[in-house]
Amino acid sequence: MWIKEKEFKIRLGGQTFINVPVLIQFNGESLFTIRRHEDTGDVGIDCDVYDKDGDKIASVRRNNMYPGDRVAYTVDRSENHLTLTDSNTGVVLAHIKKHSDALPLELDVSVRTYLPDGRLLDAGPDSCTLGGLFMAGNVIDTGAVGISINVPNITNGKEFSNQEIHLDGKMFFRCKFKSCTMVFAAIAPFSLSRSDFDEKTTWRFDGAASLTVNAMTTMYHGGFKHVIDHIIKAITTKT
Repeated sequence: MWIKEKEFKIRLGGQTFINVPVLIQFNGESLFTIRRHEDTGDVGIDCDVYDKDGDKIASVRRNNMYPGDRVAYTVDRSENHLTLTDSNTGVVLAHIKKHSDALPLELDVSVRTYLPDGRLLDAGPDSCTLGGLFMAGNVIDTGAVGISINVPNITNGKEFSNQEIHLDGKMFFRCKFKSCTMVFAAIAPFSLSRSDFDEKTTWRFDGAASLTVNAMTTMYHGGFKHVIDHIIKAITTKT
């Protein structure tokens, strides 16, 4: 049986973690879990690998890799290595060294995955890069959490019903909105990614956003239809 382990020495993304049960967490949720087999003493890692659109590419469980698409992503296995590769690009998305090839560590892990806020976590063999953060060769010894990534005002995978949702300054990812009122006041940018809205969900513009909509309506009906058409075209063709 595999159990969660608190005492170990592994490397992830070029950083050495010693007795740190949560290696990296995002908004309080652990991205990696270390386990140890009760009988063999082997150490294994659990994590998920996501693409830039937030779709899960593969699950890593107890040092085994399970891609969702076995044609697009291939897994190479040997006694001391496991590698997950993008078949089209040849990019290595996850690599696990174990046993003698990981010495003097118990595991040596590399993972290239996207976080819920859309940023790439590139935990390569020698260094870890996240946005403007670069880390290499650090030793994190004996603590509850090794690296904590906190992004305020992000909601992932939640369902909202019969609520007024104020969007300014917030990020919503893979959420569902049922019979909601989406409110934007142009106080701060917002983000909606891969979310679903039912036919009863409506939109309301307050404050500066309301003034902008009213101004555009006045221009459209006041002889400047071509200007508004140009703006709409620019919006709908933006890549």
